Amino acid sequence: MKPPPVFSVIIPVFNNWKLTEDCLNSLRRHTPGDDAEILVVDNGSGDDTAKALRPLGESLFGRRFSSIRFAENRNFGPACNAGAKGASAPILFFLNNDTLLTPNWSPPLLEALAADSSLGGVGPLLLHDDRTVQHLGVVFSLFRVEHLYGGFPADHPAVGRKRHFQAITAAALMLPRELFLQHGGFCEEYRNGFEDVDFCLRLGKTGKRFACAPPSRVIHLESRTPGRKDKDNEARNGALLADRCKGLFRADKHLHGLRDGFCAFINDALDIGLRLKDEDEATLERAALGQPPAVWQQRCLEHPYWVRGREYLAEILEKQG
Repeated sequence: MKPPPVFSVIIPVFNNWKLTEDCLNSLRRHTPGDDAEILVVDNGSGDDTAKALRPLGESLFGRRFSSIRFAENRNFGPACNAGAKGASAPILFFLNNDTLLTPNWSPPLLEALAADSSLGGVGPLLLHDDRTVQHLGVVFSLFRVEHLYGGFPADHPAVGRKRHFQAITAAALMLPRELFLQHGGFCEEYRNGFEDVDFCLRLGKTGKRFACAPPSRVIHLESRTPGRKDKDNEARNGALLADRCKGLFRADKHLHGLRDGFCAFINDALDIGLRLKDEDEATLERAALGQPPAVWQQRCLEHPYWVRGREYLAEILEKQG
């Protein structure tokens, strides 16, 4: 008799069968043994998902695979909540279908949860397909909710530092099932945006914190679901978050930046910006003087907050037409 699954992977999907197919195949390749049960919630897809999902899922995971199908698109929150209620493992792992798992992705997450009882949830380091940071945690500036160090190279020293957040994304989020259900799951009023931030902030009222486990890495192709970046939905979701979570979050982007050795400033949009210290800018400039544009470009990629380097590179490229 097989032991029960250690965690349940819940994947909400809506069309984009190829993404789901690739995600499930990567999940099978990089998830050891029978640690996981896989539950895919289909939001009424009209493409090949309806006929291809179950055969592929069962061929990859056998009896550890199941699916739920809605007659219509009920969006991210309701799909995840349905998956959580149908899951049998004590740990949930919410996962977008526009992701690709990598070797050894699950142990660092499970270890982080087990080691720190203050954690409400933990996520992997999410990377773009060029291996730069897509998400390592949510931060708040004066007027925006954003990803910390988006676009940084994955091996940048600031990326690997241990830190806690007020919120992290549910594109790849591991947490205890009982905790999720106890606090009502994701608010279903949102339309594919801010459900995760809302949930984290509500959990924060109880003293829970959130973290990224950088040794766990997942490729996130990001926002491939139709309508994900709809401007009307974004405005509505933002207003809903401001109303539901008023007073539950504080500006913290500058605090992370200062701890990591950057300078914080108020930018032209009257919001919080981060940049290198003057002495670090000067050191980089001295090392790059006289070097070809390719060297400046590489240094700019390695140090995304090197403002003078980007200005100088732009001047060179403009002269070259």
